[in-house]
Amino acid sequence: MAAASQTIKQQIWEGCLPLQINLSKSECRVFDKADPYFISFPRLSYLPFLLPRLLDFFKPYLIGSDPVYPYQGWFSFEGLPLKWHYPVGLLYDLYASTEPAPEQGDDKDRRYPCRETLPWKLTLHFQDWPDQELVGLDEQGRVMHDFFMNSVKEADFVRNGTGKSIMTLSREDSNNLWTSIQERSEKPSIKVVQSQFPPKISTVSAGTEKQIQTIGTALHSVVPSLFPDDKDTNMATPILHGAAVPMSAPLEEMARCAAYADGWLNIVVWMHG
Repeated sequence: MAAASQTIKQQIWEGCLPLQINLSKSECRVFDKADPYFISFPRLSYLPFLLPRLLDFFKPYLIGSDPVYPYQGWFSFEGLPLKWHYPVGLLYDLYASTEPAPEQGDDKDRRYPCRETLPWKLTLHFQDWPDQELVGLDEQGRVMHDFFMNSVKEADFVRNGTGKSIMTLSREDSNNLWTSIQERSEKPSIKVVQSQFPPKISTVSAGTEKQIQTIGTALHSVVPSLFPDDKDTNMATPILHGAAVPMSAPLEEMARCAAYADGWLNIVVWMHG
């Protein structure tokens, strides 16, 4: 089990999403628009890390002579501003991933292949920051850093009932965690978020016995209208890192090996059409 969990961690950390980024037509001085920027980007990372290289790429095409800075950039998908403090993989699962189709077979917890349209096409803007939807960035990157570390602390509090574990991190570990997100270095993040602070998940009582909390029991408890019991996926399917999750998957084990870099286990619920 330990070897399998480590393999899952590594696959999740190495997961990438192909992106096609287009400059907003209203900000492009070329009539037939600038060429798009293509990149394979880590699912666990954050879109603002792309802004310096995107500004270098699109700068010759920008309208106007006023100085433009990377922290002024923001992204949208089909007109919707994308929250920059969400990992790009989570954003894709929320807004662009298509409904999973069941494979043939008798296993009730079978996996589902997602029919995806890739690369994911995003629009880049450097003007008209959407203040109502997005918190502004800053030149030094402190806003991004603070948002991420606060998210790590919140995840630690949910797991352990206290944020002391993260609050007492050494400066080196704290810096290594942030650097690992930017440089895609797995070990510091796994060490700090997942290994050093293992989740503590309570069991579910069933009469005098106790059952292991699973994805199915958790979803049935939180949204019983979509999941009438802990095995029913007729109305909706849980998606994690772009893949359907078996309802029988132990929640604690998933939290240990499949959390995002900030320590949260972000499950998207796909409602069937």
